[in-house]
Parts: sequence; C-alpha cells; structure tokens
Amino acid sequence: MPTGVRFNTNNTTAVSRSIVSKAVRPVDSVRANEILHDPDWRSNFTDHLRFLVEAGLDSSETARSIARAGLTAAHEEMFFGRRVLHDVTANLSGAFEFKTKEIRGKDTPMAGIAVPYRGQSLRGSTLMTQIDEWITSGVITPAVRDVVSEVLDNPEWLKLDGDSIALLGAQAQTGPLRCLLAWGADVVAIDLPSPESSRQLASMAEGSAGRVRFPIRPGAPDDASHFGADLVYEFPEVALWLDAMPERLTMGHYYYTESARYLLLSLAGDALNAYLMRKRPDLGLAYLFSPAGAYAVGSREIDLSTEHFAHSRTWWRKSVGLLSGGHLLTPNYPQDYTFGICDAQIPQQGPYYALAKQVQRWRATQAIEAGHRVSARVAPLTFTQSLLANKALTAACTGAQRFGIEVLEPETSQALMAILLVHDLRAERPRFEEPWREEHFAASHNGLWTCAYSPRSVLSLAAVAGMGTGPKRPNLLA
Repeated sequence: MPTGVRFNTNNTTAVSRSIVSKAVRPVDSVRANEILHDPDWRSNFTDHLRFLVEAGLDSSETARSIARAGLTAAHEEMFFGRRVLHDVTANLSGAFEFKTKEIRGKDTPMAGIAVPYRGQSLRGSTLMTQIDEWITSGVITPAVRDVVSEVLDNPEWLKLDGDSIALLGAQAQTGPLRCLLAWGADVVAIDLPSPESSRQLASMAEGSAGRVRFPIRPGAPDDASHFGADLVYEFPEVALWLDAMPERLTMGHYYYTESARYLLLSLAGDALNAYLMRKRPDLGLAYLFSPAGAYAVGSREIDLSTEHFAHSRTWWRKSVGLLSGGHLLTPNYPQDYTFGICDAQIPQQGPYYALAKQVQRWRATQAIEAGHRVSARVAPLTFTQSLLANKALTAACTGAQRFGIEVLEPETSQALMAILLVHDLRAERPRFEEPWREEHFAASHNGLWTCAYSPRSVLSLAAVAGMGTGPKRPNLLA
C-alpha cells in the first residue's frame, strides 16, 4: 500500500507540468496548454517558471491568482497514501500521537547581534560598515541596512518572547537554530530521526540559552537518540502535535534533500501550512528563497549591472561572446530598462528543486494576502555541505566571485538571515501591495541581480575559473 506524500503516477514530469500549467491557466490559457504538452520539460522548465514571474507583473491580483491556482493544483495533483493531499489536510487524522521531549539550556542569552565574516565577528558599527560595502558592491539590497540597524536598536526583540519557532529541517546549515538558541528563543526542532543528528541537537540545546522541544514517537526510549519525524510520511501526526502547543507558532521551512524527494518534502511542509493556517489565524511562516531563481528587480539593480558591464573588459567580453555565438557574457538586462527580471535559475538544479521553491513562493504570497505573518527573504548562495558535494556547482560559485558575485560561508548566512527573521516577526512594517516587491525587500542575492552579465551566460566560465581552487576567492569584476 502506498504511503507518504507521493506523485499520483510514475510520470512525475507530467505531474510537474500539470501543476505549473494550472497555475498559469487563469491568466494565459494558451501558454498553459503549451506547458502541459511540452515534450521537453526538463530543458524548458526555466522558461516556464520565468513566465510565472513575468505574468505576475501585470497586476498584484494576477500574481496572487497564479499563487492560489498553483497551490490548489499542487494539493490536488499530489497524494498522501491513497488519498488526494488536499482531502487529507481538510480532514486530518493521525495514526499515533507524538510525545514531547523538552530541553532547557542553562546558558545566558547573548546580548546583541554578531555576524561572523572572514574570521571576524562583526558587531555594531563594524557590522554596519560591512553592510554598506555589500550594498555598494550590489551584493544585497539597501533595505537590509535598515533592517539590521533596527534590530541593533531593539535587542529585546531577539528572544522573540511569546513566540515559538518551529524549525522544519532544524539542522540546516543556513537555518537560524544556533542564533535563536544563543538569543534565548523558544524553538521546536524537527528533523529526520537519526541517532547522531538527535544527539547533536540535544547537545546544542543543553548548552544554549533557549528552550527546545522535540517530537518523539510513542514507545520510543526517552533519550536523545530517538528524537525526530519524517515529514513526508508523518506530516499529519506532526501537524496535530504542533497544533496542541499553546504558544504562537511560526513555521520555519529550512529542509532540503535531493531530486524529486525535495518536491515531496516541500509539499509535506505546505500541507502542514494549509492545516495550521486554518486552525491558527496567528500562524507565522518563514522561508529562505534561493537567489538562483527568476525575480523582478528595479532600477537600482539594473543601474549597477549596467555600470559593471560598462567597466568590464570589452575586448575579452566581445571575443568570448563572438566565439560562443552570443551565448556567453550577455548583458544581465536589455539597454535602457528601468525595471526587469533577473533570471538566475540554474538548470542543473533540476525541475523538482525549482518547483519545490516555487511552491514556497506561492504560499508566502497567499499567506500574506490572508493576513499571516510571513518572513520570506531571498537568502544568499552559501557554501553548504550540499553545495560542496557538487563539484561543478562549487567550482561555478567559486569562480563566480570573479564576476562580482560573492557566495557566503554558512555562519555568515545563518546570522544575517536570523536577524532578518527577527525583524520580520517583530517590526511593524506595512506590506507591499505587489508580491514582487515583498520578495525584493531586504534581499541578499550575492550580486546575481547586479552582475554585469546574465548569470547563466557566465556559469560555465565561472566553473572553469573556479576549478582547482577553494571556495574563498577575491571579489573581482571581470
């Protein structure tokens, strides 16, 4: 008997096409049919996902209608066991009840914020100086400065009193677990059940200033080697366990795995969202969006990119462009544009990864419309273990730094994005009417948006430049 979140057919490509097609159909039925019957989805999926962004720029309502249709399609196309995923979340029941293991750390909460960077711990004015350097070079958007400055001025926010942050994929290298525990926050840690992983989490909790609660299966020994849950197979039980908690919850989605399972995991996480959003009007959601996607950008990013292009080595650029038939070192944006799309999708990451991230973007848009607290920030590409395991991608990210793209170390990304999370959950900031502006706000895009060249047009050159070198390279413009 089939179990867990799964595709409704062995033709997983057809399911993916159908989800994107149904998302587009309310705004462009012709394009929807093209997507549905695309014979080369794996080659063309980036074009179709870019179209989702382009179509959503027509109006805010168009963008929101795409998000609603996409989520509906995903929950109707996917199954949990023998039942449609939508039906499972609408009438949720669990096969068992998770128990709770609680660990309270005995350390003193850290006062203020610090961001590790290149061997230093940046605080106060030193941190703001580095933020300004990143803004000037085009690695982050200027709003990051305002966010970090406001959190610096309000250190009492860091503990997130009254909130419990449920971290799905608690041990993710770019997730906020370490920072939240250092600040004394209340955390619910959910990760795959693994003796080694569970013991690491328990040890971290014991040495922290925070409180951590873990799910533990009934009948399992009450020790650190048996914490955890598999969302793909146990999301109903996790949802019911979380809903029983009295505190105000924020669901942080930080999990990652390979290939099609990542889409299944993303849908399991979104099924949790769908159930808990109905039960809890005050539920918060938190995501880290990858900059390796298609995003709308404004005049500042385009102006910086144009400036970088003007200062690039013209003879080299023209020679490479000519030899490649115009495929390499192409401008990031057309001339005289004040508004456009940066398409930094990496086809090698595959359609399942891209669709999994798209589901999260749809949910963030829909949750904001419904009045939920949402922290959904574009987070920097980071030299995580999963990235380093891919030698070609590691080489590309290393070499990309020669083109003004700065890929960060995990501890830097962790701290920076944790600060942005605190701001999103505590600051009273009015939401933008346009969904693309919400994604653009306080984005840490590595310089992909301001690079002289279209990211995909430098990918192969960056990989060659980065071969045989470590991940830390000087940040130079070509």
